Amino acid sequence: MLASGGGPFRQITKGESGKSGDWDASWSPDGASIAFGATDGDPAAEESIHIVDLKTSHISALPGSEGMWSPRWSPDGRLIAGLSGSRRNRLMLYDVRTRSQTLLFDRLSGCPSWSGDGEFLYFASLGSSDHWVWRMRIRDRKMERVANLTKIPVAGWGWYVAAPNNSFITALDAGTDEIYALDWDAP
Repeated sequence: MLASGGGPFRQITKGESGKSGDWDASWSPDGASIAFGATDGDPAAEESIHIVDLKTSHISALPGSEGMWSPRWSPDGRLIAGLSGSRRNRLMLYDVRTRSQTLLFDRLSGCPSWSGDGEFLYFASLGSSDHWVWRMRIRDRKMERVANLTKIPVAGWGWYVAAPNNSFITALDAGTDEIYALDWDAP
């Protein structure tokens, strides 16, 4: 971590999530904590959402979050959306108060992202023939397809996020497979 005003880097985790390290961090709405998890490549027994308190540096696993990774904190801090590696990247919702998780979408999913007001959860279905952006209204779980991504060449493994105006952003692969060199003289 690097303070916004600059200064030295500070390591805040040390591989608590599993053999592959700590991944996919999400700031708490109050900025006092960071949620993180393992990758879907770690065994399900190692996957869990972890929280680091930035004031004390204390790290703890969230009880009831076993099998989850890729946490995304809701704007009000009451819920954490994520994926379940043990259920093959199914979209899950973790309730911070009850310490329980609920299955939201029972298909291969990725990139959960909250609307700014927390009313909607956006995510991508990632099947080869079913590659859509979805929007779920949290209060009644009503879902709707927002965009078909099947013919869009996304960059890398894919990355999606809801913008402040609830539009959806991704990176388009518009490049080539060529390698370029740059001569640069550091100051």
